[in-house]
Amino acid sequence: MRSTFLTLGRITYWLAWPLFKVYLGRSIRSRIVIVHKHKVLLIKSWISPGWWELPGGGLHRNEDARIGVCRETYEETGLTLQPADLKDHGTAEFNTYGHHYPYHIFSIQLRKEPAVRLRWYEIAEASWQDIKELDLSTLGPDAATAITRVSGALGVRVLQ
Repeated sequence: MRSTFLTLGRITYWLAWPLFKVYLGRSIRSRIVIVHKHKVLLIKSWISPGWWELPGGGLHRNEDARIGVCRETYEETGLTLQPADLKDHGTAEFNTYGHHYPYHIFSIQLRKEPAVRLRWYEIAEASWQDIKELDLSTLGPDAATAITRVSGALGVRVLQ
């Protein structure tokens, strides 16, 4: 049943692609690399091309990027993060499938692995994956860029 919904989500993504292009083209977004013992939290949305992503999303008008990524992380995963605890890794540009937008990259290292509560109608699944064993080809381009940037700051190499 889950695979059927994921397949329908991929089809919906491609059918809605022109609308996403208009919507995303006007937004500034954020992503966060949440690390616990060299494992990173990845999520997969119902409506997506099917790759693993990082928590995060669009910022509200005039919203601080740190506050926005904390809000989005809570909405998607139920995790409460404090903006002051985030490490800023700058910005990057997403430019794939005709979508183009800037996004902020943050990270946080957690001492213990928290329980994740997914927003069931938005997020299909979540997984803690070893950052040293990640296959970047299974990640969205923005997630791959963010994880590569953050892993360098952590002194960890990811598979290319």
